[in-house]
Amino acid sequence: MEELAIKFETSINTIFHVLHDDLGLSIKSARWIPKMLTEDHKMKRVRVQRGSSQWLPKGSNPPLKFKRQESRMVLSFFDNCGVIFQHYLPMRPPSPRPCSRMS
Repeated sequence: MEELAIKFETSINTIFHVLHDDLGLSIKSARWIPKMLTEDHKMKRVRVQRGSSQWLPKGSNPPLKFKRQESRMVLSFFDNCGVIFQHYLPMRPPSPRPCSRMS
Protein backbone atom coordinates (compact mmCIF):
# COMPACT_ATOMS: atom_id res chain seq x y z
CA MET A 1 0.00 0.00 0.00
CA GLU A 2 2.94 2.32 0.65
CA GLU A 3 4.10 1.93 -2.94
CA LEU A 4 0.63 2.82 -4.23
CA ALA A 5 0.41 5.81 -1.90
CA ILE A 6 3.75 7.11 -3.19
CA LYS A 7 2.87 6.41 -6.83
CA PHE A 8 -0.50 8.20 -6.62
CA GLU A 9 0.73 10.86 -4.17
CA THR A 10 -1.94 10.13 -1.58
CA SER A 11 -2.14 8.68 1.92
CA ILE A 12 -2.04 5.00 2.80
CA ASN A 13 -5.46 5.48 4.42
CA THR A 14 -6.93 6.63 1.08
CA ILE A 15 -5.39 3.62 -0.71
CA PHE A 16 -6.85 1.31 1.95
CA HIS A 17 -10.35 2.78 1.52
CA VAL A 18 -10.19 2.51 -2.28
CA LEU A 19 -9.07 -1.14 -2.11
CA HIS A 20 -11.49 -2.12 0.66
CA ASP A 21 -14.60 0.02 0.14
CA ASP A 22 -14.54 0.87 -3.57
CA LEU A 23 -13.02 -2.31 -5.04
CA GLY A 24 -14.47 -4.71 -2.45
CA LEU A 25 -11.15 -6.33 -1.53
CA SER A 26 -10.02 -7.60 1.86
CA ILE A 27 -6.52 -8.46 3.03
CA LYS A 28 -5.73 -12.08 3.89
CA SER A 29 -2.22 -13.42 4.47
CA ALA A 30 -0.63 -10.14 3.38
CA ARG A 31 -2.34 -10.00 -0.03
CA TRP A 32 -5.60 -8.51 -1.31
CA ILE A 33 -8.31 -10.92 -2.42
CA PRO A 34 -11.93 -10.39 -3.54
CA LYS A 35 -14.56 -10.55 -0.79
CA MET A 36 -17.11 -12.39 -2.91
CA LEU A 37 -16.15 -15.69 -4.53
CA THR A 38 -17.76 -16.91 -7.73
CA GLU A 39 -19.29 -20.40 -7.91
CA ASP A 40 -16.23 -21.62 -9.84
CA HIS A 41 -13.92 -20.33 -7.10
CA LYS A 42 -16.06 -21.96 -4.39
CA MET A 43 -15.95 -25.33 -6.18
CA LYS A 44 -12.19 -25.01 -6.69
CA ARG A 45 -11.72 -24.36 -2.95
CA VAL A 46 -13.69 -27.53 -2.14
CA ARG A 47 -11.60 -29.58 -4.63
CA VAL A 48 -8.34 -28.22 -3.24
CA GLN A 49 -9.44 -28.95 0.34
CA ARG A 50 -10.45 -32.50 -0.50
CA GLY A 51 -7.21 -33.04 -2.41
CA SER A 52 -5.09 -31.87 0.52
CA SER A 53 -6.80 -34.00 3.18
CA GLN A 54 -4.94 -37.03 4.49
CA TRP A 55 -6.12 -40.48 5.54
CA LEU A 56 -4.26 -41.54 8.66
CA PRO A 57 -4.16 -44.88 10.49
CA LYS A 58 -6.44 -45.12 13.51
CA GLY A 59 -4.71 -43.90 16.66
CA SER A 60 -1.94 -42.00 14.83
CA ASN A 61 -1.13 -38.39 15.61
CA PRO A 62 -2.70 -35.77 13.35
CA PRO A 63 -0.37 -33.59 11.25
CA LEU A 64 1.11 -30.58 12.99
CA LYS A 65 -0.58 -27.25 12.40
CA PHE A 66 1.21 -23.99 11.79
CA LYS A 67 1.80 -22.00 14.93
CA ARG A 68 0.30 -18.54 14.92
CA GLN A 69 2.49 -15.60 15.74
CA GLU A 70 1.51 -13.24 18.48
CA SER A 71 -0.25 -10.20 17.08
CA ARG A 72 -0.09 -6.68 18.37
CA MET A 73 -2.41 -3.76 17.73
CA VAL A 74 -0.94 -0.49 16.46
CA LEU A 75 -2.66 2.85 16.86
CA SER A 76 -1.71 4.92 13.78
CA PHE A 77 -2.48 8.48 12.77
CA PHE A 78 -2.15 9.62 9.16
CA ASP A 79 -2.15 12.85 7.21
CA ASN A 80 -1.93 13.35 3.45
CA CYS A 81 1.83 12.64 3.55
CA GLY A 82 1.52 9.34 5.39
CA VAL A 83 1.98 8.12 8.96
CA ILE A 84 2.51 10.89 11.51
CA PHE A 85 2.31 8.83 14.73
CA GLN A 86 2.30 5.16 15.69
CA HIS A 87 1.73 3.71 19.15
CA TYR A 88 2.10 -0.02 19.78
CA LEU A 89 -0.51 -1.09 22.31
CA PRO A 90 0.61 -3.52 25.03
CA MET A 91 -0.01 -7.18 24.36
CA ARG A 92 -2.70 -8.89 26.40
CA PRO A 93 -1.87 -12.11 28.18
CA PRO A 94 -3.33 -15.18 26.47
CA SER A 95 -6.88 -15.93 27.52
CA PRO A 96 -7.29 -19.03 29.68
CA ARG A 97 -8.77 -22.03 27.93
CA PRO A 98 -12.09 -23.27 29.32
CA CYS A 99 -11.90 -26.45 31.35
CA SER A 100 -13.82 -29.45 30.10
CA ARG A 101 -16.39 -30.77 32.55
CA MET A 102 -16.57 -34.40 33.46
CA SER A 103 -20.06 -35.71 34.07
